[in-house]
Amino acid sequence: MNRLIQSQLELLKQTLNLRDEVLHSISDADLAYRLPGSPSLGELILELGTAEAAYARSFRDFILRFDMQAPAGLTTLAALRDWFAVLDEDLLDSLSELDDEDLERRIDRDGWSLPLEANFHVFREAVLIFAAKATLYLRALGKPLPKQLESWIG
Repeated sequence: MNRLIQSQLELLKQTLNLRDEVLHSISDADLAYRLPGSPSLGELILELGTAEAAYARSFRDFILRFDMQAPAGLTTLAALRDWFAVLDEDLLDSLSELDDEDLERRIDRDGWSLPLEANFHVFREAVLIFAAKATLYLRALGKPLPKQLESWIG
């Protein structure tokens, strides 16, 4: 087990739980909700999924490319939850396959690079940014904020 998994796995799981709390707080109909000038809540969720897929792939090939698209048919919460379960497994597998020497490698980010561990933290921050955006949607929809989301994001 590499040092990143040893030190950050629990924090990663808790961070991804913020997304899961959002998915358990909304209905299928809420996926179409759109704040003025913003993507729909469903589109926001799909963006996070494609980002997670890109980051998981980057931990395998050391190049981050945001050229992936979400699979067709992700129009229900059940489908989204199933997709994120696959994405999470792929992300954890890609991180677990690394050894400590791999953690010293850099990830090419289209002309500039970051150390792999920093890239990992940028992904976590992307999930936190998603969670912050999602709280705006939940509040606009009149939904209560789930406990962890409220305590982490406010």
